[in-house]
Amino acid sequence: MHMSKKIWLKFVLATIVLTFIFLNTMDYQSTKKSLKTKIEEETINMLNSFIAEVDRFSSRRMGNVKLLADYIPYIVDDENEVIDFLRKQHEVMDYFSALGFITPEGKIVADDGSILVVKEKESLHRALNGEIVISDVFSLAQNPDIKVSSIVSPVRNENNKIIGVVSGLINIQDVIQDMNDSFKLPGSVYFIKNQEVIYSYPTKNKITELSFSHAEYIHKIEEERYGTIHLNSSGHLLKYGQTETGWTVIADSLGNPKIQDIKWSFWRMIWMNALILLVGFLLYRFVSTIMRQADDRLKKDFLTGLPNRLQLHEDIESLSFGWEKDHIAVYFIRLDRFRELIEQFGYQLGDQMLLRTSSLLEDYEKGSRVYRVDYELFIFAIECDTERNAIESGEGLVQWLDHEIVVEEDAKMNLTVSVGGILIDQEIHREVLENGAFACQESSRKGGNQFTLYDEELSIRNKKHRQLVRCLSTALERQEFYMVYQPIYSISEQRIVGFESLIRWNSPDLGEISPFQFIPILETDEAIVDTGRWIMHTVANQANEWSQAGFKNFTINVNVSVKQLHHESFLHDVYSMLEETRIHPSLLIFEVTESVIVEKIDSVVQILEKLNAIGIKTAIDDFGTGYSSLASLTALPFQYLKIDKAFIDDVERREAGAEAILKGIIDIAKALHQTTVMEGVETEEQLKLLKTFGAERIQGYFISKPLRVEDAVKMIDKKYTW
Repeated sequence: MHMSKKIWLKFVLATIVLTFIFLNTMDYQSTKKSLKTKIEEETINMLNSFIAEVDRFSSRRMGNVKLLADYIPYIVDDENEVIDFLRKQHEVMDYFSALGFITPEGKIVADDGSILVVKEKESLHRALNGEIVISDVFSLAQNPDIKVSSIVSPVRNENNKIIGVVSGLINIQDVIQDMNDSFKLPGSVYFIKNQEVIYSYPTKNKITELSFSHAEYIHKIEEERYGTIHLNSSGHLLKYGQTETGWTVIADSLGNPKIQDIKWSFWRMIWMNALILLVGFLLYRFVSTIMRQADDRLKKDFLTGLPNRLQLHEDIESLSFGWEKDHIAVYFIRLDRFRELIEQFGYQLGDQMLLRTSSLLEDYEKGSRVYRVDYELFIFAIECDTERNAIESGEGLVQWLDHEIVVEEDAKMNLTVSVGGILIDQEIHREVLENGAFACQESSRKGGNQFTLYDEELSIRNKKHRQLVRCLSTALERQEFYMVYQPIYSISEQRIVGFESLIRWNSPDLGEISPFQFIPILETDEAIVDTGRWIMHTVANQANEWSQAGFKNFTINVNVSVKQLHHESFLHDVYSMLEETRIHPSLLIFEVTESVIVEKIDSVVQILEKLNAIGIKTAIDDFGTGYSSLASLTALPFQYLKIDKAFIDDVERREAGAEAILKGIIDIAKALHQTTVMEGVETEEQLKLLKTFGAERIQGYFISKPLRVEDAVKMIDKKYTW
């Protein structure tokens, strides 16, 4: 499927932009994943640090209380001494909120001399049974705002009888404060007892706010005891576990600065993606502008500034004419004798003619469309109502474009055009335009400087032409071509010394087709190269067949087109032909038309010299009909000069100087050791005249028409005495 440049640009830029966005997003995801992993690791470390510190604190305090319990039996009978002992110990052990001795009846003797009553009787009963117990949380009697837990150890006398317990009140917040002073921990920590947040880190946070934030999770946390709760996808999580003394510790990552890093990474990704999109959009606009400007330049003819063939095709496909009337007259305009004038006067004159023609066309009628679609071909389109108007406009174009040009300093000439037109509706398409081009060719064929409107008669001829082209495209493959051979007679030897091989076409669909019809079509593209390759092999095989049959002293001429001669594979094709057919090169003469003289003459000389070097002789065909001069004969390595029949016709018409010119050409060719072959000899009188001029060989219908193989072979080495 054909993809326009604009769609391709969108696809490429979209791919690039999406790739960068994808890479940027993946970088964010990778950064986020890495930060979340670090956040979880730091939160676990924070949780473990607090649990370990609480366990160490509790263990040491339990040991302190047990030491107090070991001493109390010695002073238990003196209450004041007990109070004084506890007070002094509290001064040393300031990490306790309070110290006290509790009798089995629940009476508390505090270190400050207060006499209180036990509230946490469960802990007392367990201690009186011999356990060292840490109680649930309760409010300190001396200061109800402080919540404490009691470490209770039994006191035994010398008989190992429990006579009471020693209680040390601890405030976990003191532990938290110590850690707060020692570390900058990445997050918050909550201490929970009985589904209530008792303490928190940092201690400046209000417990009520923290309790509310996690209220929906507290029941689950205390039931599971250990685990993780992910609160969102940005690293905010809760890690929880329990201490040996029954506290549930929750580590909250919310305060971790890496959470802010994740948020910053997210917004950086958003801004980067937005920037990528913006840059992609601006780049698309910039490249689109450059491409549009480049396309505009490509769609304009560099010399005249007119729209060219690309623009025409685009206008056809988009139907962008947009005219109000229902019909359009499209005119194909070809400059008469344009290439001939260029070859004679140079390309500067060609540019002058093209510029002048384009200017005249633009000025002819407002609202028209003008295109330059080929070297000397213009298209002119205009709204038109009727066929009569189309004819009038076409004839008017012929007159309008007939203008005088200066070819040399004092020399002027009229430039004329051939115009072919077609009247169509606005549903224009390429096939319709081809009809207009055919009408233009018809005007050129009639001599130029005239207008031809594409009509029914021309349509029939055009259809035949298209059928001819279609059938010709498969003729070589279907083996419809065959060769005929026209004898060449030597005047001095009075015998047939060779043949010119000529291609013919017998189409199953169209019958026998004249070479004047199909050869020009072959020469328009690469088909002439393939056909020429087939001709070389066919002629070489025929020459081999005759040679092996015992026929000697003959040659066969092979016509080589200019396009075939200049093709990159030509010499390779020749070498392959010689190798495959095993023909002796001296049996072949390659004929080229004199148009090669003006086309890459240096490379032509090299090719001809290589042909001569391997034993193939060469001939210049139809000499005198176009480009060559007598001086050019010395520049090209030809061994044969085939003189066009126009010269003998001029002599018969007694044109002034005709005899001198023809005799001069023959004499010069002899001086250059080139054998002359006079073409188109049709009467005995012409033959006799040529003998007097010194001609060496003749070819034409007087000797024989082109013959099929079975007839041609009968004339090899045949003697004739005229």
